Amino acid sequence: MDEATQARLRTLAEEYVALVEAMHGGQYADMDEYARLSADRTLVHDELLQLTGMTRSDDMYRHCKALLAE
Repeated sequence: MDEATQARLRTLAEEYVALVEAMHGGQYADMDEYARLSADRTLVHDELLQLTGMTRSDDMYRHCKALLAE
């Protein structure tokens, strides 16, 4: 994986973790905002799947947390 792709992967991982934690932590004003967070999370998740080769059955949140801990 080249340097630019690695940087993109890290940026997406940060965004993914932030979105999941906002959703789980109740950090949204109403159900419309929750739906927007969910849609954004799905888009980021799909791009992460493409970059990593993981599948939907893999734990993307855990993977992203581990990547960010490196």
